[in-house]
Amino acid sequence: MSSFGYRTLTVALFTLICCPGSDEKVFEVHVRPKKLAVEPKGSLEVNCSTTCNQPEVGGLETSLDKILLDEQAQWKHYLVSNISHDTVLQCHFTCSGKQESMNSNVSVYQPPRQVILTLQPTLVAVGKSFTIECRVPTVEPLDSLTLFLFRGNETLHYETFGKAAPAPQEATATFNSTADREDGHRNFSCLAVLDLMSRGGNIFHKHSAPKMLE
Repeated sequence: MSSFGYRTLTVALFTLICCPGSDEKVFEVHVRPKKLAVEPKGSLEVNCSTTCNQPEVGGLETSLDKILLDEQAQWKHYLVSNISHDTVLQCHFTCSGKQESMNSNVSVYQPPRQVILTLQPTLVAVGKSFTIECRVPTVEPLDSLTLFLFRGNETLHYETFGKAAPAPQEATATFNSTADREDGHRNFSCLAVLDLMSRGGNIFHKHSAPKMLE
């Protein structure tokens, strides 16, 4: 046997032994959007697609309400509604007996609609301490929230929050300060920032009404 024939036989045997599924059809499944943030009871449109030319079956798995809006051989378009909690949507297709899937992560949020600033006490002598408190009654998710406390344009304090139960929570930030002569002419305020960019959403800002010491 020539060296060329020997090499050809060796390559063929290696392919059979090491790569038994090399002739199986490979296909992909895609979902749009891959992640999204919605308000409670909200809805979103989801598109499931595949590179398989003739999938045997496909669809969207979810415990939520869904309606098939449109479809073609390689894609299906759904409306998912009444979203009340964080969830995972799964698109799947089967091609030549093999199933592939891809998930879409959905987060439920409530933006900071009310930011309440309190100064205790409001009548403070120079050199005496007082407390600045910022409270947001209903917001979620807490781990995407940051509260900033300001004196004029100066940031006195900011506070972030750890992951909490997936439900609306109250968030509070406090800071102890000492009054100086200029504080009677300065505004104190609080800014709540809910950053949902990593969850496929937007950034929400809400300011408190400014307050001053007496």
